[in-house]
Amino acid sequence: MKQLVVILYTICIVPYAWAQTALSTIEKTNTTAYADFYMQGSRLYGLTVTDTLTVWDTLSPKPIQYHKNVQTIAQNRKNELCYIKNYILHNYVTGITKSLSGSKGKVYKLFFDEMNNPVVYTSAGILIDGEYYLPNEGFDITNKPQVCYLDERNRLWLGFDSGEMGGELLFFNLKTKEFVVPESLLGMYIEKYRNTEKTDIDNLLQYDLRDLVTEFPEQVKIINSDTLYKFPINIVAGHPKGITSNQSGTLYITESLVNFVLMNVNIVKISPTVYKDFYKITFLNDILEHEEIANEMVVAEYVGPVTYNTFDRHAYYYSDLGFFKITENTDGSFAKEFIAKPEISWSGQPNAVGSGMNVKKFRFTAPDKFFFLTTNNGIGYYNGKTFKYFK
Repeated sequence: MKQLVVILYTICIVPYAWAQTALSTIEKTNTTAYADFYMQGSRLYGLTVTDTLTVWDTLSPKPIQYHKNVQTIAQNRKNELCYIKNYILHNYVTGITKSLSGSKGKVYKLFFDEMNNPVVYTSAGILIDGEYYLPNEGFDITNKPQVCYLDERNRLWLGFDSGEMGGELLFFNLKTKEFVVPESLLGMYIEKYRNTEKTDIDNLLQYDLRDLVTEFPEQVKIINSDTLYKFPINIVAGHPKGITSNQSGTLYITESLVNFVLMNVNIVKISPTVYKDFYKITFLNDILEHEEIANEMVVAEYVGPVTYNTFDRHAYYYSDLGFFKITENTDGSFAKEFIAKPEISWSGQPNAVGSGMNVKKFRFTAPDKFFFLTTNNGIGYYNGKTFKYFK
């Protein structure tokens, strides 16, 4: 059977009226805008977009502390809250400070490697032990990424989104100090046979995936009915919204964009296999809301961030329809379970005509309880029944 090599740039279109409806929900609020948050015991720590660290005791909606000029926050491998202020790393729990020698540029994110050493991502590059790392020419990481995630294998995922101009994922390996830009298998084929008749559109549409296996045996395998790709072949996303993983190395990626219409909507599961560095890529789009347009069913759900619930060992995602739990049926198919939908406002985005995602991150603190970061309504909390907000 002929098979089309599928990558994440599939375009899903919904009527222009949908985008108008989303834009019509724009509301002006006086709520403080937050860039990130972390939980530690009963304390909630929120970093504003204006670099103020706000601390709450979650029993009360009123902040109990403020710390100015904080550039970024993160939890280290001991689950202790840390932050960077004036290029000095502070441990909020122990009070220990450490100067980050060689620091420069605007600080974006802070991570800790498997040895609990700080990894600082700034507009000047990735800072490790006083040395900055940048990719080769042709890729710019000096702008703030849409998504930034450190997985269980010490790979830093950087996801950039430039709206209608697209975007890209790339990876930085903390062990080898190397940047890797993922490629699509079809793109590799086109590059190999550039300017030959083998890359004619008619030829590509008739191409069999098994032929690509023959062309690139070191990058792809077909085992029984499964197609396995060597990391990070075919792991591409033009409009990333979230990345998460579990301790076994299974990853989930979400992406979507509203630019007049809904585009590039995908939920992807990336599962490790017994073959070293080879992964199975599964698209979970069948669980999303669909509608019929011109006799074709297309995705009609604006997908946002994804997270892994360590308490019940399931991945969850957020969309314009609410929060959902991803489940797997006994036959290997997937389904979703509705959790709840917050009533929060939407707003526009700078790089496309349409609404930006109104939830940027969420994390579980119990099997059915989680905090979530909104664009316009502060930091939300769902206790399994109702929502409340820290502003």
